[in-house]
Amino acid sequence: MIFGSMQSTARSNIPKKKKGGRKRADIVIERYEHDFDRKRKPTWIEAERARLWKPVLFAGEAGPSSGPRYKMIIKDMKKLRKETIIRKRASREEKDRIFTRILVWGVYGNDVSTRDDHPFGFYNELKKQSEADGKMLVGKPVARWFPTAWRDGQDEFPIVTRAAWVLLAEVKLPKKRATS
Repeated sequence: MIFGSMQSTARSNIPKKKKGGRKRADIVIERYEHDFDRKRKPTWIEAERARLWKPVLFAGEAGPSSGPRYKMIIKDMKKLRKETIIRKRASREEKDRIFTRILVWGVYGNDVSTRDDHPFGFYNELKKQSEADGKMLVGKPVARWFPTAWRDGQDEFPIVTRAAWVLLAEVKLPKKRATS
């Protein structure tokens, strides 16, 4: 976008690995101005599938091979919190801090889905399970739906029978512990 003489671009990076071969985040998004000076804190996003699916080749379909992956997603949320704490301790400068998010995707269909396959049912259960480590998720998540199967409906409008979904939620730092 160009506003007057100011031009800004957004860039998505695949983060470099730290020493020892461990990734810092799945997706990093940074915003730069025309002089290549970073203007906002970068957003670090951990991306996970809500559940794994197993193909059934002879039927030409796929079905869930495991339950919801809450533990894996909570592990990623802890990793983001740890990175935020490290950056906060290392530098008092606002530009060295990061925003943290999780991105989860899944499939919801009337025939094989449970409450945990719906994005908001999944989010509520994830929030409940992660509260043992303090309040990790805040605010309302953002979800988007993408139809993957439908059947004919009335008045030429199709009825969606299965849809993929993507959910984005904010991960927060733990509150400081009171010291006596």
